[in-house]
Amino acid sequence: MKENGTDNSEPLLKKRRKASQLNTTPPTPTKVVVEDVYKSVCEWEENEAAARDPDKDRKLFSETCNSFRNYMEEIAALKKKGTPEAKAAINVKCSEACLLFVMLRKLNRLNKLRLKHSREELQKVKGQVDSQHLQLQNLLYEVLHLQKEVNKCLQFKSQDENIDLVPIEEFMRDAPEALKASAPSKKSSKEHDAHQLQKARLEWELTQRRELAEMCKQMHSQKETVAKDIEKQQQHLDNLAPMLRNILQATKPVEESLGEKVLETRMQHQLAYLLPACLFFLYVQADAQQQASDPLLVVTIDGDEDEARRLKDKSDEGNQEEESDSDQEQEVESNEKSKRHHRKRNSKVDRQEERRKRLLAKHPLTVNLTINLKDGSNMKLVFSYLLNLGVVTVKCSIQMSQPITGLFASQLMTPENILCSLYPGDTGKESPNVANDYQLQNVGLGPFSDFISDLGAPYIWAQRVSGLDFISQNPESSKKARIEVSKASVPSVIKSLRQRFKSRLALCKQVQSLETGIVPPMPSLHDQFPTKINSQISDLKQISWDEYRSHKSTQWLINQQQVIELDSVYRMSISHGPAKALALIAIKSNYPESPPMFSMEVNWKGHHSAVDCDAIRDMECEVNVYYKELMAGPNWVETLLAAQVTRLLYCFDIYLEASSVSDEDKKIYPREKVYFQASRGRARALPYKYLGYGGGVFTQR
Repeated sequence: MKENGTDNSEPLLKKRRKASQLNTTPPTPTKVVVEDVYKSVCEWEENEAAARDPDKDRKLFSETCNSFRNYMEEIAALKKKGTPEAKAAINVKCSEACLLFVMLRKLNRLNKLRLKHSREELQKVKGQVDSQHLQLQNLLYEVLHLQKEVNKCLQFKSQDENIDLVPIEEFMRDAPEALKASAPSKKSSKEHDAHQLQKARLEWELTQRRELAEMCKQMHSQKETVAKDIEKQQQHLDNLAPMLRNILQATKPVEESLGEKVLETRMQHQLAYLLPACLFFLYVQADAQQQASDPLLVVTIDGDEDEARRLKDKSDEGNQEEESDSDQEQEVESNEKSKRHHRKRNSKVDRQEERRKRLLAKHPLTVNLTINLKDGSNMKLVFSYLLNLGVVTVKCSIQMSQPITGLFASQLMTPENILCSLYPGDTGKESPNVANDYQLQNVGLGPFSDFISDLGAPYIWAQRVSGLDFISQNPESSKKARIEVSKASVPSVIKSLRQRFKSRLALCKQVQSLETGIVPPMPSLHDQFPTKINSQISDLKQISWDEYRSHKSTQWLINQQQVIELDSVYRMSISHGPAKALALIAIKSNYPESPPMFSMEVNWKGHHSAVDCDAIRDMECEVNVYYKELMAGPNWVETLLAAQVTRLLYCFDIYLEASSVSDEDKKIYPREKVYFQASRGRARALPYKYLGYGGGVFTQR
């Protein structure tokens, strides 16, 4: 046996047995006795391990270990002494420690035997549990199989149960006597009698269906006869159509001589019925506005008439299908399944592209509004309806009676600048229908602003003139076009568009003149300006928004949101001798409701602006705040920007003349303007205010 307490005698015994089997000589009696003794010893130890208490053996093992440890310590102490008495004691202690070691080995063997016995018992119990678990699984499977069979029996339905048979009362009343005789009486309750009754009813159902099939054939023959009559009548009508067209063509000279366009109007009205509801309301209200009070307004319908008719017929068929019976719904579902099956054959990219095109699809007809001015200029608005996004978009084109020669003035006449902010906050960059953003995201498209160049701008006023109100508190009313919304919005929107067009033309002419360095004449404001102005415009050009906000003089306007990115910004250079000035001009989108805003920077004896110079701040205030003094006469819209620029020029003259202190400066900028004090008050205000009625005198405010 090994020192760790394990029993190696059994393997040795097996080796000996194998060896004995190889030997031809029989085993000696001594070996047999040894093997019997070994077996009896092993059996005795197994019985002893089963009989002894494991807890007591554990305590005994702990005590024996402690005693063995004490003996080792005592032996170590005696070895240090090295005396003869210590050597004699060491022998005694070693003998006693060996006995304790033998005890430890015995306890170890007993523990190993208990462990072996426990494992064998555990394996036996595991085998029993596994066999019982398999029996349980077999039983559960049998139960499940039986339940399925029971459910099949309970759910069994015969084909005759799907047939909607006539009630028994009707069968007993209308069926032939032969079938009634085969059927039992109503009072009978036997299953056999019920079966006979069901058979009689099925036979009666078969007889009725045969009669109906024969009737259907007769109806089909009658239908074909009627269809032939209709075809003959249609051919007769088709033959009349060319004759009627010739008659209408012959009446055109009469219509032209009378100034009426009856045929064209009739065709437009026929197209109007093919429009969606929102564009139809727009056409009706705009046409009424034109006939009632606006002869310069032209309303037309343009587009593909055939495609519009197909779309109209398709929508009508869709409405009829919604009202059809269940059989027709099943046919529609089968058609949709076949379509889905066909789509599966296409690639994923093609399906995604098809969804995008379908989402951005327009109605084939558009409503065109042409706003004409008396000078021959016109603005054409094309209103389109997006079928799946449910919004109305606008595209604009401008035609001028006279060409614009100015490079920067032409930028003011772009459709985006004219229609932007027609009403506060309505830039047309985002769709008023909030659901459109989610629809575009679902098909992997960007925001609506990416498609404005192709689809048009979805202005809020365009929705309202079409009867759509997406800002309504009632969600149901925002989905459908309403005639009252269009009726209330069309007159005001057309008026605002015409005013915006006129004012932008006037502004364009002023900017075009200022680009050449010439201030346009203003006869109605001759008493507002001095006769002589020395400052001159040397340059005027349009700048970007980043360049505009890079100047310190414009920061306070941007911070107070007096100027925003949507405004048109210009830089005007002013010169008077060696002094130079830079005027940064911001023209609002709703000009002339909001006047242009000026910011000044002066390069004379250093670089100065309103931030560090009160005189320049007062100059800006004179132009930006007191602009209403320049709104004189009925045509002040055509001169507001030029009048502000003129006031800025003579204020710059006053600034140079009143600020010249040295003799050299006075020689360059002699006092030519008439004013009583060069500066006044604590703020040393300069005399910027011009009193034309007092002989052309300048004074402080």
